[in-house]
Amino acid sequence: MQSVEGEKEASAARQAKLALDIANKTLPLFRHVNSDSLRQVCEIIRRDITADAVAITNTEHGAGLRGRR
Repeated sequence: MQSVEGEKEASAARQAKLALDIANKTLPLFRHVNSDSLRQVCEIIRRDITADAVAITNTEHGAGLRGRR
């Protein structure tokens, strides 16, 4: 049981570090939000989480979109 709990804690710590790393990289880009800065945010997130694509949208249209080419 201790092993399972230890792994859960380690996993949570890795996820928290990843989230903080992404926040540190992207926060400056949110100071002057435009379509280019949002595309950069999507690319940082996509790369850091190794996703195929990331999108930032609102209720009307996609503001930022990055995917693998």
